[in-house]
Amino acid sequence: MLDFLNIVQPVDEENYSYAMKTQVEPYLAKRRRDGHFISADGKKLHYEDYEKLLSRGSIVVLHGFCESAEKFREMTYYFRKAGFSVFALDMRGHGLSYQQSQKQERVEIDSFDTYAEDLNFFIQTVVKPVTVGKTFIYSHSLGSTVSLLYLMKYPYAVDKVVLSSPMICGNMGMPVAVAGMAAKMLCAFG
Repeated sequence: MLDFLNIVQPVDEENYSYAMKTQVEPYLAKRRRDGHFISADGKKLHYEDYEKLLSRGSIVVLHGFCESAEKFREMTYYFRKAGFSVFALDMRGHGLSYQQSQKQERVEIDSFDTYAEDLNFFIQTVVKPVTVGKTFIYSHSLGSTVSLLYLMKYPYAVDKVVLSSPMICGNMGMPVAVAGMAAKMLCAFG
């Protein structure tokens, strides 16, 4: 994946909306298949499938809290252009997947372990059967937290993972407030 920037030209930031409407979205719309699978506990979960024949491998995209696969279509475009199959999952409680709450703006889940099990079921039943080559995860925020939990449970299930802004709090060996004050003082003193 190191040759990524040599293969793919980024969307022009000055004309971003125009480029997304005229370049990225039409390209993806021709290649997108919306799918559903039934999770291990019987819930219907949605994903977007951008499978590519003769791909370099598969990338599973996991969105952040209160987001969906739709938010990561620009990244999906780049991955697809670089030769990868892409599978973007709407995690439980998000997008077009099963929602425990009747309120669209509210996400409820009994345990984060459920997210990890959904991800495992998705990768094993949807992604792996059609993947030639390696399997990667690209995740953001909540998706990164789920990826970390997934890796703790299934350390050899995928080849590599990218964690963008993981929704975690590190163990500083002291209360978070004290660590924050210490960091601010250290920064103030250079």
